[in-house]
Formats: sequence, C-alpha cells, structure tokens
Amino acid sequence: MENIQYMPSNRAKNNWVARVKELDIDMMAPQHGRIFKGEMVAEFLEWFTKLDVGIA
Repeated sequence: MENIQYMPSNRAKNNWVARVKELDIDMMAPQHGRIFKGEMVAEFLEWFTKLDVGIA
C-alpha cells in the first residue's frame, strides 16, 4: 500500500480506527486513492493501525 501520511498524530489515527471498526462497512471510498471493499476494509485498517504518522 502507498505510504501516505495525512493524520496529524498516532493518537488521532488510533481514535479514528477504533471508531471505524465499530461500524459495519462494506466499502471505503476515499476522495483520492483506491477503493477498499469487503475484506480489504479490514486489511486497510490493520495496515493503517501499524502506520506511524504525524507528530502533533
């Protein structure tokens, strides 16, 4: 996956991931980049959880 880091901090990222994981998501379609469907949603969230971002 691309290494794009737009989240201001790991705290903000982890908070977002926790909230998203509570939802029943079939597809994630960001404004830019690839579309994630089905199992790819969970794979993206797992990858994003491990990504070190921002310093805010």
